[in-house]
Amino acid sequence: FLRGEGAPSTARMTLGKRITPDLNVVYSQDLTGSEERLVAVEYTLSDRLSVLLTQSQTSGYGFDLRLRRQAR
Repeated sequence: FLRGEGAPSTARMTLGKRITPDLNVVYSQDLTGSEERLVAVEYTLSDRLSVLLTQSQTSGYGFDLRLRRQAR
């Protein structure tokens, strides 16, 4: 279940698949009938850096760079 600010709780079905060791794909569908879908593709460039591309019906396309660091 997801709950956003000012939005009621909703049920979602989310499926993911690791295509290669560096490429992950996630598909998420709203189950309440609103047909809201999200597709996310993450490509790992190194153990610290990855690129995330998202496509959503409500917000269009997105692009993120993720930089990970270890806590000391």
